[in-house]
Formats: sequence, C-alpha cells, structure tokens
Amino acid sequence: MEFNRKILPKIEEILLKKSTKRSAVIIYGPRQVGKTTLCKKIYKKFSDGALFFNCDYFDVQEQFAYKNAANFKKIVGDSKLLILDEAQRISNIGLTIKIMVDELPNLQIIATGSSSFDLANKVNEPLTGRKIEFKLFPLAFSEINQKKDYVARQQTIDNLLRFGSYPLVIQKTETDSENYLKELTGSYLF
Repeated sequence: MEFNRKILPKIEEILLKKSTKRSAVIIYGPRQVGKTTLCKKIYKKFSDGALFFNCDYFDVQEQFAYKNAANFKKIVGDSKLLILDEAQRISNIGLTIKIMVDELPNLQIIATGSSSFDLANKVNEPLTGRKIEFKLFPLAFSEINQKKDYVARQQTIDNLLRFGSYPLVIQKTETDSENYLKELTGSYLF
C-alpha cells in the first residue's frame, strides 16, 4: 500500500524553485516512518537528472568522505538532484553537504537521517543558512485514510490507538502488528 505524505508537495515545490537551489533539504525522522520510500518517490519523479545513494553502504561512505569539490563533481556529474539516504553514516556530512551546496550551484541535495540527533549535530553548524529541514513522523490520520469514507475512517481508529501509525503496522494483521512493534521497540531500546 502506498501513502501520499503531506510533506511531499512541499519538498517538490522547493526542488522546483530556483531561489532554493542553494539550500539542502534535510529530512529527519525515526526509523521505519517512510523516509526512504518518500525519497524514492521523489527520485522517480526527477529521475532524468537524479542520483540516489544509500549511505549504509561502505563504498558510498568512502566516495563522499573525500572532501573536495572536484571529487564531488566527478561523482554527481551533470545531475540536478542528489539524494543521500541515511546521510548521517558519512563522516563530516555537514561539511560534505556545505561544500556541494557552495561549489555545485546547479545541484539540489536531499539528505535523510534516522538518527535525528546525530544528523542534526553534524549538519547544523556547517549548514547554517544552507538547509531547509523537514521532520517525517509516522503516518497522520489523513494520510492513512485519504480515499476512505467517514465510516471506513472511523473503523481504523481503534487499530490506530492500539498499534500506532507506522506504515508497516497499518498494512499488517493484528498479530503481525504486535510482533513487529515488539521487534521495533526492542531494537530501539537495546
């Protein structure tokens, strides 16, 4: 099931405005709320001139570890959009994005991070005046029930109150939702 996230049109508007080309879009949010899915939708829409990198991979981290504008230009080429998913994995990510924003004026950058505290600490000082921040939370009631009538929306409230609104929980059975949430909370805590 695919959900239309409310922040998507706002991000797309920023990407299309010429006046925001010198700003990176930073998307913060907890794990499993849909940051990667959101970015893949954006990537698909702008795919002609876009690059998508999963920064969990060590080779991607190494590519962006070398802080030199010429190196970054070689990586992105003529691309107009660069998406760095799980950007907090890149060492000195704030400085990396700053260099690209300053030296590659035709490149729009989106960086996501599950570890909001880590990513915020790494980007705030270097990117002062060069970033537009968004926070992505679990699904809003209106995002879940966009095409449902009043009665159908009311029927989902009980499950939402019990299990919350993580995208994967919405799509699972009651037993699977319980197991998923136990695993998710266990991973967070331990």
